[in-house]
Order: sequence, then C-alpha cells, then structure tokens
Amino acid sequence: GWYNEALAKVVEDRKQFSEKQSVNGTIGQFWKKAKGFLNSKDYQKLKNCFFGLSQEQTLEIIQNETEITQATLEAMLEAMLKHLAIVNANEDKDKEKGMQGEKEKEEIYHAFAHLKISVTENKKLIELGYTQDEIIQVYRAIENYAKNKNYKSLYLTAINWLVKNFGKRVPLAQQPAKKPPMTVEEMRGW
Repeated sequence: GWYNEALAKVVEDRKQFSEKQSVNGTIGQFWKKAKGFLNSKDYQKLKNCFFGLSQEQTLEIIQNETEITQATLEAMLEAMLKHLAIVNANEDKDKEKGMQGEKEKEEIYHAFAHLKISVTENKKLIELGYTQDEIIQVYRAIENYAKNKNYKSLYLTAINWLVKNFGKRVPLAQQPAKKPPMTVEEMRGW
C-alpha cells in the first residue's frame, strides 16, 4: 500500500485527543461519584485537597487507592463496574455484528475523510480488470470531489467512477489466458 502523511497526522492527533478525553472522563466520573457518596462538607474538603493539581497528578492520585477515602473508593469501584459493563456490551454487539467486526479489523489500504477501503476490496477492483494506477487515480479524484461527503462506501463509489472514467472491463478471471511465448522448437516449426 501507500502511506498518507496527512492521514497519519490526523490519526495521531485523534489518538492524543482520545487519551485526553479518557483522562477527562475518568476525573469527571470520579467527582460525580464522590459528590453522590459524600455530604457537601466532605466533598468540599476533597475538592480542596485536589486544588492546584494538574490533571495528570489528579488522575495518578485517583488511581492510587491508598490515598483515597472509602467513599471515593466506592465511587471508583462503581465507575469501573459501569465501564466494564459498557465494554462487555460493546463486545457483545461486535460479536452480533459478526463479519462487520472482522471487517473493521481488516487492514486499510487507503482512507480519507470518512471513507476507507480495505486491502481486500482494493484487490477486488484489480480483479475487475482495472490497473492499480487507474484505481489510485480514481481514489484521488473522489478525495478531491467536493461532495464526497455524500458517499458511504469508497469501494462502491470507486467501482462507479472506474466504469464512468475507464469503461466497463472484463474481470481477470474471465479474460482468456495469455499464451506463453513461443519456444525455440515452435519457432522452427513455423
């Protein structure tokens, strides 16, 4: 495949954003649960203990069970159990999806915006009789098309664009087998 630097940067930025959101969610959930378990006076004391700490320091303390009151431990335990229930529910949904879950794990050949195509789907386009250069040309054209937001599948869109730009092709499996070059003996028989 080929490497897309812009996509790699977007993926890295998204990963960092996701990690930051995870930290924010953990800390927010901690304070929400602590407020529910503690009376307002104890809650304010706890808030004062954490005043002036960075998010990383707060997260480290929250994750260090020895420095947390019993009420906050219960809050963390409840939050963890809730998270575990959500994770298990998501895993069950993936199992129900069957092939869709496996498709998401499949290696991506090319992606941009909200569209992506797997290595397997790219091979299918080649099997339809198009060259890799023609396919890449179509990917780039779709990527630059202003209304590509309307498309849901890069594979199906690419098929339509390939037919429109290069005509319908005979699939490789249906093409007649190419004859091997003549041997010296066959040339002498001519």
